[in-house]
Amino acid sequence: MVFVPQFSALPTGISGASVQNGCTCHSATVDDSVSLSLEGLPETYVSEESYNLGISLIGGPEASGENHGGFNLRANHGTLIPLDDSVQVIEGATTHTEIGNDQRVWQVQWVAPESDTVWVTFTLLGNAVNGDGTANSEDLWNVLELRVAGQNTGSGSFIDIDEPAWLIIVGALVAIVLIIVVVLWRKEDFGNAELLRWLSTTNHKDIGLLYLWASIIFGVIGMALSVLIRLQLVVPDNDFMTGGLFNEAVTMHGAVLVLFTVSPMAFAFANYMVPLQIGARDMAFPRLNALSFWAYVLGGLVAASGFFFGGAADVGWTFYSPLTSIEYTPGAGVSLAGAGLV
Repeated sequence: MVFVPQFSALPTGISGASVQNGCTCHSATVDDSVSLSLEGLPETYVSEESYNLGISLIGGPEASGENHGGFNLRANHGTLIPLDDSVQVIEGATTHTEIGNDQRVWQVQWVAPESDTVWVTFTLLGNAVNGDGTANSEDLWNVLELRVAGQNTGSGSFIDIDEPAWLIIVGALVAIVLIIVVVLWRKEDFGNAELLRWLSTTNHKDIGLLYLWASIIFGVIGMALSVLIRLQLVVPDNDFMTGGLFNEAVTMHGAVLVLFTVSPMAFAFANYMVPLQIGARDMAFPRLNALSFWAYVLGGLVAASGFFFGGAADVGWTFYSPLTSIEYTPGAGVSLAGAGLV
């Protein structure tokens, strides 16, 4: 007995998980004899502006029978709206209706997102069918992907409190500061003299403790960035973070944990324990040792400050050339990270 798989066409439109890999129910792969056109997209979009888009499906089998073709258009930002009864919205994407499958030209409207700092990716799938009412290899399809920048896409890394990712970043920083303030406030003997002692100490034990607590705080910041990364990757096509902010989070996550957490943690134990092990009263150059700690703290803050000045470094924590050059990575992020590391 031979089992032959049966496929049925979907004249009423298709969307969601069914189109993640294309129109594979009709034919296995894309076919370049089918060309797609998406007209009406601006070079740069204006926030909340409406744009009428024209979709055209050219080539493929001869348009005959009742069904001629279909499409699926999705955008990762903004809202797609049908302009007539030949188009419908399913799970945020526009697709043809049963009335609209006897044509190869459609009209939709796209309303730009509130934020004009993000790149918008349009993914258009077009399927040209032979009109026999079944899904088979004679039907041909193709995919078109276009990206459009907003008017202020280059400044997308400035703090936008409306973005959930920024809420977590700012909230984590505020929480760290509040914890430190509460701990010091509850310490009965803490005052100006105590604060001055910790700011000016050259004692190797104090420096060791300062390294320990500073590396822990940087570790918390690095872990907060890792949480943002996992939240972005938890579901497909997530728009929790912009592409630029995701690259910045990955870069600074690695840099903070490796260069400002793990390595300085060794300095904490070395400062505290080595003089005790060898019977020395203190480090050989106590003031230089204290200066090294404060340079480390300042360097970490400078490296991370790119988030507040047009975008942090987004080239990977290894900082390989030529990605770090001005040609490939303009802006202050890489320069600030380099200054902080030096």
